[in-house]
Amino acid sequence: MDVLNAWYVKQLPAHVVIQMPDLSLMMFPMSPFRDVLKNELTPYKGHYPGDIKSDEVPAYTLPSYGLTKVPFKLDTSVTIRLSSQEKERVITLSKREGLTQSEWIRNHIMPAIRNNNISMEEKPQ
Repeated sequence: MDVLNAWYVKQLPAHVVIQMPDLSLMMFPMSPFRDVLKNELTPYKGHYPGDIKSDEVPAYTLPSYGLTKVPFKLDTSVTIRLSSQEKERVITLSKREGLTQSEWIRNHIMPAIRNNNISMEEKPQ
């Protein structure tokens, strides 16, 4: 099964949390080692593992669960409109962190998207 990443989350010592290629977060019991089947997966509803106390599952362990790590592809672009002051702020902050403007924006927007802090429902007109 393809995954983007896998973690041992401190609050779930008997489980492995995985991020699927569709960006959903799922979990399964870590013991015993076996090829994990999709019907064993349950939704993970906690904070994004990369943002809390967790350790990535080592790459050499993933095959023991029948998992294959696949790269995350950035294959879509989005145009955003900023005021000149906002743009200058993004430029300043991204330089301070040693990131490109795109990386900086992605780093600050993705946690909200991953944690479902943004409503996907349309606002009434």
